[in-house]
Amino acid sequence: MKRYTNFREIAGDTNLALLRGIQFKPVGWAYAHKDGNPWEFIVAERYKREDPVRKGQLVVPGGGVEMAEHPYEAAIREAREEAGVRASFRQYIKPTFSVLKPREKAVSLLFRNGVVLVHYTDTGKAYNCLLADCTTSDEPQNMTESDARNPRFMGRDEALGRQSEFTPAVQTALDMIGSATNWGKVKGRDTLVREELGDVVLEVKEAELLQYLMSK
Repeated sequence: MKRYTNFREIAGDTNLALLRGIQFKPVGWAYAHKDGNPWEFIVAERYKREDPVRKGQLVVPGGGVEMAEHPYEAAIREAREEAGVRASFRQYIKPTFSVLKPREKAVSLLFRNGVVLVHYTDTGKAYNCLLADCTTSDEPQNMTESDARNPRFMGRDEALGRQSEFTPAVQTALDMIGSATNWGKVKGRDTLVREELGDVVLEVKEAELLQYLMSK
């Protein structure tokens, strides 16, 4: 895994360049897990008539942030609309360091404050996401007119083992779920960001990095 410590290195990265000068749609994701059990959370199959590109791929509840709505409120609303559950917000899940994650059809940039910028290189769509850690005591159910189908609980280890079946954006969310610093150690495993070939750690000030991304 590479590390950039200055903007000369950053400026030469073609994947990071894909995130410069574009508009990102605000999105709230819900890591909606069972009350008392953070390792079983709701997943569903994507089903969006007007946007069939990733139909059938796995997702977590999530969607666009509406006017005067916080990202965690959007996440809670989407959990209700897509999985029929009432969820309670706990905190945002945050990675241990800023990291660039290029994938086949998307480039993601994770910030230590929890913000995730995602740019789909095949469709041009771009999102500014926050992943909300939420609890629920309800059982998920299919909802009429929902963008998701067959919501159900899935164990974290199973989800990580099937990561390629999720949308590229949610694959990044799974990297955070599998490494969230909020939970300390679980079963003796340190909670570091899941590293993958091609990842780039950005050891620069995040405020300066944001300014760089907006400068194009």
